[in-house]
Parts: sequence; structure tokens; C-alpha cells
Amino acid sequence: MQEAGGSNPPVSILKIVEIMKNLNSILFVFILVLVLLVFVLNYFQSNTKTEESKNEKSIIKIKICNKDYFALVAADEYKRAIGFSNQTIIKDDEAILFVFPDEAVRYFWMKDTFFNLSIIFLDKNKKVVNFFDMQTCLNNDCKIYSSLKKAQYAIEIKNTNLTCLQIGQQINFSN
Repeated sequence: MQEAGGSNPPVSILKIVEIMKNLNSILFVFILVLVLLVFVLNYFQSNTKTEESKNEKSIIKIKICNKDYFALVAADEYKRAIGFSNQTIIKDDEAILFVFPDEAVRYFWMKDTFFNLSIIFLDKNKKVVNFFDMQTCLNNDCKIYSSLKKAQYAIEIKNTNLTCLQIGQQINFSN
């Protein structure tokens, strides 16, 4: 028999303490699993966005020398690196608009490009700073074409007569 106010707690309190210890362990494991799940989902979601970015195609209309072109917008590093490389067919009204985050002297080459192309470099105000006809190059010794001046945009089109263009001319498009 136990005396009132004795040092041994009643059996029901011991059970409650044991249950609480078990609940704390279960709660800890649950929180740990939840945190891991959030990290895993975030990882896969960010990779999915990267893949979507690679496959997403944004097309805009650009008028150059009174001719309409339908330009694929290459606004991320992946699309800018690919350009027209390894394409076997380019339509006469097809173009790529390279959009850069800032103005800088730009450099392009024609590695693994099967068609001669024309390139037009534009500043941040969409004014022509330079343009060239570029020759195909299927090896590693390719000519490098420079904007020579700061450019924020470049447009590649199938090789065409650009005598209608002038330095400082405005090219309109919305990006």
C-alpha cells in the first residue's frame, strides 16, 4: 500500500510519460520525412521547369527589309547556344531572335550550321549596330562574327540580301 504524497508516481502517469516519449519519436520521424519530401519535390519541380524551358517555343513576328519573319525567341542560355545548329531545313521566313540580359559585344560562329545565314546585331533600343552574311562551318575552325559594338539582340535569318539595312535603323518587334 502506498502512502499519500509518496515518491512513486501512480501507474497512469508513467503510462502517459511513455506515450509522450513515443509520440515525440513519431513526430520527429514524421517531420523528418515531410522535410525530405519537400526537398525532393522541389528538386524535381525545378528540373521539370528547366526541361520545359528547353522545349517551350515562343515565336514573334519581326519585319526586316519589308519582309515578315517568324522568329523563335532564344532568351535563355540553352536556346542561345543551340541557335540553328544541326537543323537540316530552315524556311525562308524563319528566324531566331537572340535576347541577352544586357548589352555587350557579342560573338557568334556557325559551328554545325548547314546553311549560310545573315546576322543582324541590335542595341538595347533595337537599332542596328552591325550585320553580316555568315558562312557555314562544319569543323572546329570556324570564323567568329562579332557585333563590334554593344548589342543586346541578334537576329539570324536564312542568308539574304541585306542591302536595305543601315546602321542605326530601327527593327521593331515585341519581346
